Amino acid sequence: MKNKNNSALLLRGSVALLLSFSLVAAGCSNNGSSNDRQASTNTPASTSTSEPVVDDKSQKHTLSIASYHLSPTDKDGALVQYVNDKYNVELDILNIENNKYEELLNLKFASGEIPDRMQVRSFGSLQKYIKSDVLAEIPEDLLKEHAPTLYASLEKSFPDIFKYSKIDGKLYGIPYVVPQGEHRAPLVYRGDWMAKVGVDKAPETLEEFEALMYKFALEDPDGNGKKDTYGLSYSAMAAVFGAFGYMPDIFNGDKGNDQLIWQERDGQLVYSGIQPEMKEALTLLNKWFKDGVIDPEFITGENQGGNWALSHAFINGRIGTSGQGYFYHWIPKLGSKNSGLNFTELGKLNSAAAEAIIQGTPPVGKDGKQGMWQQNMMSGSFVSFGKHIENEPGKLIRMLEMLETMNATYHERSIMWYGLEGTHWHYVEEDGQKAATQIDPKTHTAAEMAKLGGHLVINPFQMLEHQNIDNKLRNEFGAANKLNENGIQNKLLTALESEGKYRAELEKLQEEAYITIVTGDKPISYFDEFVEKWRKAGGEQLEKEANEWYATINK
Repeated sequence: MKNKNNSALLLRGSVALLLSFSLVAAGCSNNGSSNDRQASTNTPASTSTSEPVVDDKSQKHTLSIASYHLSPTDKDGALVQYVNDKYNVELDILNIENNKYEELLNLKFASGEIPDRMQVRSFGSLQKYIKSDVLAEIPEDLLKEHAPTLYASLEKSFPDIFKYSKIDGKLYGIPYVVPQGEHRAPLVYRGDWMAKVGVDKAPETLEEFEALMYKFALEDPDGNGKKDTYGLSYSAMAAVFGAFGYMPDIFNGDKGNDQLIWQERDGQLVYSGIQPEMKEALTLLNKWFKDGVIDPEFITGENQGGNWALSHAFINGRIGTSGQGYFYHWIPKLGSKNSGLNFTELGKLNSAAAEAIIQGTPPVGKDGKQGMWQQNMMSGSFVSFGKHIENEPGKLIRMLEMLETMNATYHERSIMWYGLEGTHWHYVEEDGQKAATQIDPKTHTAAEMAKLGGHLVINPFQMLEHQNIDNKLRNEFGAANKLNENGIQNKLLTALESEGKYRAELEKLQEEAYITIVTGDKPISYFDEFVEKWRKAGGEQLEKEANEWYATINK
């Protein structure tokens, strides 16, 4: 189910070797692309002093930024120029290829080029960069003073969020929150198939779910007289595991999220994939596979290319239920907003089938447990600053105040997301709410916004207060369909010290065990052998480290 890119792994290994020799020196050198860096008598931002730290607004700062790009940003892009003029800066947007971001950023570090501001994309990278002395400390009082709205919004969205980007009490990153964290993964059904097999409502219990899966597989719901349909594939297996209380994978296809999920049990963190309840779930799935209920192609997943969230198996009439993507990939057209990708693609083939899609709730198991995977509100990405910024407090203040202004009002955030009002977007009133809407949403895509400097390039934050205005109808749809209930989230919000050493082998062990047990290539009893192998292959050490971290968080 996972493809390994050997060349990418080789590059990461080479970069790691370079970093081991070069990062510390790079962190202490006079780096960045700033033209205005000079021997300054200003007090470093992290040093306590009676002298107030100020930013001379008449001084133009050159700011190098490494961020998230769906396409390269034009140096003369409309929002680049807007920001340059508004804040008296000269932006130097580093167009780092998105799917090689960390490798290429590490190479920049190793060559002594450290951006003024950067996106750090994981807990592990944050810790590595802190230990390598590449990142500046962000004085928390300074952040509160110069970005109070942003600070308060992040704290409200995820209480105590800033403690997850600290080491030894010092803050090194401003965490992101993501709107996807407000809702669990979807569980959708072919409503037209349900009608054909005589089922008039979505399953509420695991027993009802099982009965429907058998009907989808055995009662010819597409009416073509052939045995060519199945109940489910990989993504909807999440509903089965959730009915036993644990989530051993994220299942929805978004490989940008962590696959190793830890949950709380008796006050301790435990790894979900080795819990005894998972043996019960695998026993049931093995029975379904033998009976022809599970798509035998589940090993490769439902997506056949293109956007990762598409369930081609569902769209093409092979399976009757799916948990692929996020819920908004399945919604109908709401007001002026386009329908979700899966709804749209199914509609091209069968509009009646698209209109009949049913959003279900996770089925309840025998012990009253239920759930689908849900992303954490805190994504694990951060805005951080290069080490040299500790010696340029004025520049740090300018960058903090820019982030504050860009996020303090819905109007300013809309400019930084979509582009210029009247040129790229305008206000549209729907259901009593005025929301910023692209003038031509078909051509003004996220990739096009990135070219301007919009989307997540210059302002990477998505404050929930603003997202809830943009997504009012979508969120109402989610609440009406209980998509904000019964999510199972990863409780481990850090990278473990030994994870890099053991992770690949542990993932391989679990993937092999789960697939071979479901398909019957190995007996159910092999689960116990897998658990023993998992612990000996480094899992026991990760459990120890996970709970040491958990103890510090829950002091």
